[in-house]
Amino acid sequence: MADVDQEMLEHAHRDTRISAAIAIDPEYADVFLAPSLKNHTTDIRVIRLGDPDYPQFAHIGLPEMVIETATGYDAFPRCTPKGENILAEDGGDASLCDGDAAERARIHDEIAERISAAIGW
Repeated sequence: MADVDQEMLEHAHRDTRISAAIAIDPEYADVFLAPSLKNHTTDIRVIRLGDPDYPQFAHIGLPEMVIETATGYDAFPRCTPKGENILAEDGGDASLCDGDAAERARIHDEIAERISAAIGW
């Protein structure tokens, strides 16, 4: 295992050119409770996909938007006709390709609309 420079790891590495960040259905919501985010100057928002009452997100303290009809898989691109087979061959989760491709495209459009609205485009 390599030695890690703990001081360098904990040092803020902010880029002042970035004024906003949007996390789409982040897996580790507790990261958004990190003390380092308490005094952030970046506008951080979360787009959640699915259950609006998902307990992982109960107290993250950031502005949230919810797309209730979506699942976590809907953040991924639409599958090609061979996608399910490719995932299965590579040991991936073929259920990533489940669902209606047109519905996933609609959800992608809604995600894009919400991002545009959040950043004022």
